[in-house]
Amino acid sequence: MEKKIYPNNPLGIIAIFVFFIEAITAASLGFLKENPVLLQMIVVFIIAFPSFIAFMFFTILLFKREILFAPSDYKDEDNFMQIINQKFEKLETQQSFIQTVNHPPTKVDDVYLLVDKLLEQQEYKNIVRIGRAYLKLDENEKCFRLFEYVANKMPKSNNFYYTMIANCAYSKIKLQKFDEALLYLNEVESILGLKMEVWHLTAKTYALYKMGREAMFKEYLGKVKNHEAYNDELKTSLRLYPDLSHYLTEEEAVPLN
Repeated sequence: MEKKIYPNNPLGIIAIFVFFIEAITAASLGFLKENPVLLQMIVVFIIAFPSFIAFMFFTILLFKREILFAPSDYKDEDNFMQIINQKFEKLETQQSFIQTVNHPPTKVDDVYLLVDKLLEQQEYKNIVRIGRAYLKLDENEKCFRLFEYVANKMPKSNNFYYTMIANCAYSKIKLQKFDEALLYLNEVESILGLKMEVWHLTAKTYALYKMGREAMFKEYLGKVKNHEAYNDELKTSLRLYPDLSHYLTEEEAVPLN
């Protein structure tokens, strides 16, 4: 049987590297007696370096454990090739995503295959970026169809579900279908409750304003102006909803009912 030569995988190389670094620094301590400042720095390095390596090791082990092993470490090397192929597939998906965000296809149906792959990889933020690319182009109906498609494929328990239906609401607002937008925003509020973000509250306030629901409009305007993130998002709110400028910039907050 042919003997293995070590190190033969990334873990072995890291171990040898750390050993030599520690051995060289430890051996140099005897030559630094006359320089206490430098000696102190070397001692700190000897203590801190292994700690840093251990931290990085466990971080990699948590997120990218496959890069620590060579093909020969697998009982079946086909498993290694399967992982590599998955990496390539994910890379191809990311490249398709970048191209789609920069140049959204005219037919939104052409995007669904990419969206399905992103759903499998749980790349929900990238799905949102694709949808908002249509929103920026005022392709509001296509934007709505995409977010509705994704929302119907996701369980309501998923943390990104409410983000998808919120974007459905934004699409409906752009389409001036405020009653339908309000239904989606009500669902968002039922999920988030008191943790509802200010931009969702502002969108609901705007929908109520355009529908002439005066009492509820005043109630939600008060929630917006009393929200802790109100000042941070004011400029964005004024840009998105110029009809609310007068109400949002009043100095006094609207009292809650």
